[in-house]
Amino acid sequence: MDILNKIAAAAGIACLTEDNAIEALTPIFNAARDTDTLTATVATRDETIAGLQTQLAAKNPDDAKLEVDADIIEERADTISGELDVLVENGILAPVTRDKLAASLIGAAGKRNAFALSMKGARASGQSQPVARAVIDALKENKALPSSGEESGRQVIALSRNIPGTKDDTDPEMAERIKANAG
Repeated sequence: MDILNKIAAAAGIACLTEDNAIEALTPIFNAARDTDTLTATVATRDETIAGLQTQLAAKNPDDAKLEVDADIIEERADTISGELDVLVENGILAPVTRDKLAASLIGAAGKRNAFALSMKGARASGQSQPVARAVIDALKENKALPSSGEESGRQVIALSRNIPGTKDDTDPEMAERIKANAG
């Protein structure tokens, strides 16, 4: 019995007897076996990932790392920034929208978005031009719809205080207040 008490204490089982020992200890042994299986599965997965990364780097070394000339990225950042400014001047973009696009497409000085600005990033994503250039080109095509030529002034609806079957005139004082509020 002393051995059962030691096993119960080690396994964290409150009451271990000869009658319930197999039933109580089976989940613990199964968990240990499952842990070994998972450890082997994780190790196999890690080896597979490492092998695929090696194959990718060997297949196209340029795509393994996105390293681009910082001067080129800075020039493209200046160009895209200028084109965003032109879009604001032409009324195609709001200044707030320009700022948000610049933050995501260009990035801050010293932390430029090389993926959006470079051809290497474009090739890595299967594009024929940098992402920032594609966005600018799409925005250039975004023209406001032409006006139908019909314009109207402020629309005002005078709220009626008339009750059906009574005098149909609007209170003159109320009419003046409505007109004054309408501008």
